[in-house]
Amino acid sequence: MPAKSETFLLKFNFSDPDTGDTIEREGVNITYPTDVLGFNDILTAKSEPLRGDGWYGRADGLHTVQYNLAGLVATIKIQATLAIDPENQDWFTVYQNSYDLQSTPGVEEEANDFVNFTGNYVFVRIVVENWSGGTINSIFFNH
Repeated sequence: MPAKSETFLLKFNFSDPDTGDTIEREGVNITYPTDVLGFNDILTAKSEPLRGDGWYGRADGLHTVQYNLAGLVATIKIQATLAIDPENQDWFTVYQNSYDLQSTPGVEEEANDFVNFTGNYVFVRIVVENWSGGTINSIFFNH
């Protein structure tokens, strides 16, 4: 069976400092909300889960996540589950890495990286924690 490639859709929400309204954003390309005057909170974003090799009954369990980042200050976690109908407690971290792509003042650095991991995971998702700046241009998933 050929490999399957997909793109993670990330979602996050935050409160507008002026109005108190909850603003929800999502996309395959998401940017820390510098367009909202006075906003400087630490955010968390999560992707929708995508089906892994375990869902399809594939024997090799090889998964690859490739991401493209610009100026990101955050921790990216790849989480997986063996559950068919996962609850929050069913997820566990298979990989994580922290980025500070704004370490040089005035320079927004970029990172393009990939991670291979093996397991008969039914679903895989992305969690972005301690997010205080920058853009996630895309996160691709291949299995």
